[in-house]
Amino acid sequence: MDRIDGDNQGGNKRPPPSSSSSAPPSPPQPDARTSWYATHPISPPPDLDPSLPSVDVIIPCFNAGTTIEAALSSSYYQSYAGMISMIAYDDNSNDATQEVFKKFHSSHPNTLSRKLILLSPLPEKEGSGGAGYARNRCVEGGSGGVLVLMDSDDVMMKGRVEEQVNLLIGLTESGTHGNTLRSTINKLTLVIVVSLLTPFLSPFAPLPTPILLRP
Repeated sequence: MDRIDGDNQGGNKRPPPSSSSSAPPSPPQPDARTSWYATHPISPPPDLDPSLPSVDVIIPCFNAGTTIEAALSSSYYQSYAGMISMIAYDDNSNDATQEVFKKFHSSHPNTLSRKLILLSPLPEKEGSGGAGYARNRCVEGGSGGVLVLMDSDDVMMKGRVEEQVNLLIGLTESGTHGNTLRSTINKLTLVIVVSLLTPFLSPFAPLPTPILLRP
């Protein structure tokens, strides 16, 4: 770039360097998701343990074409050995959200321990219903005993589901509710488990996150 002449004669500036001597442009910097995956190699999901409760990962989507692949990948490659269904609802996005989801699904087919489900609005529905509406559609579209919430622009740490489900099983078996909040919303019993050991990996900072238990 231009710089002030060292002898400062008349305030003149040196001419810009020729293109042949200019430094190459810096490559774009990866965002937090890309950096995290670069340092956490992905290993295949474990074999199914049918004794573990099935889990539905609830992913509301709106214009998530640039982030949904990382969200799905972090769910698919969880260390949890139970069944994980990734249920996404596309809330009338106007970008490539559905195309990216379908491309990911084509290279990550359903298995005994992993399933991907994409829900779309009815043809007559116009506009976006909002994140709450989209989450409710995801809940209706699944049948897992445990609901795991995440946003379409988040990624999960590899052991998040395993550690939170183990914590939830321990609480329900012992009858201890010291760090849980129970309430009934839309015929769901919500068990909010806050654990600093099992946070989301957000683009900015780790955040404690809830799981929900169906009645």
